Amino acid sequence: MVFNIANLLRVAAIDIAGLAVAFPIGIGLALVVGVLLNYFISPQGSPLLLFGGVLLVVLAIIVDALAYRCSTGVTMQPLSVSGRLTIFNTALITRLVVRVCSISSRASHQR
Repeated sequence: MVFNIANLLRVAAIDIAGLAVAFPIGIGLALVVGVLLNYFISPQGSPLLLFGGVLLVVLAIIVDALAYRCSTGVTMQPLSVSGRLTIFNTALITRLVVRVCSISSRASHQR
């Protein structure tokens, strides 16, 4: 059910911002939120490598937005607050669903 909500939000974000903007931002933010959430819940691994990778993903999101702006040749209208919230909520819900599924999967294997 919750995963369906995430998919509906993804479709709404694509409708608001366009596929070239919404999809990379939504997937990139889901990756960033997932890394941060997993690291703060269970700090394992090298923080330098993890957060260095997160920084690279954030830079990739920014470069994608700038490349899209340059390739269209049209000045982009600023994304509305509802558009930004939709994209962010898509990433957050998608990541939380994956986290809950992994927790429940581990719990069922421990029995």
